[in-house]
Amino acid sequence: MVQAGPANRPKLVELMTEPEDSAKQLMIWQGWCFLELPANWSWIEEEGVITISRKDGVGALQLSFATRERRGAVDANESIELANSWARARGWTDIGLRQSVLAGGPAVEIEHVETTGPERTYWKVWQLVERRRAALMTYVCDAGESEAERDAREQIVASFSWR
Repeated sequence: MVQAGPANRPKLVELMTEPEDSAKQLMIWQGWCFLELPANWSWIEEEGVITISRKDGVGALQLSFATRERRGAVDANESIELANSWARARGWTDIGLRQSVLAGGPAVEIEHVETTGPERTYWKVWQLVERRRAALMTYVCDAGESEAERDAREQIVASFSWR
């Protein structure tokens, strides 16, 4: 369905702050996506994974990309299949899966709390598929902090657009 690899590594080509709104950073990764980040959030890219967070934040938003093997029109079920496959690989069986639209196309969202011993980790996952590519976005934090950055992370994800 999708294939990750070195050719799928994004390259930041533009970073700017809008003069009329210094509270936002506009970021463009060549051939992949565009995002708006709050000015107090920063990012790093390592081996094709983009991690976005606040300096004193409670969680991290990560983006990774893959090339879609099937070309042409996207069926909404493809995002569902991808999300279910990803969740099964993590060992999750009871997931709160919800269909949505992001970047003008079908997407799937998952919210899940993973318990490992005494630790509870909150996950919010977005899977997007378009004609040539797929994107996986995950936000992870301690389950007790899951509301702390909700507005900011939802705004970042909502700003996602394919390039």
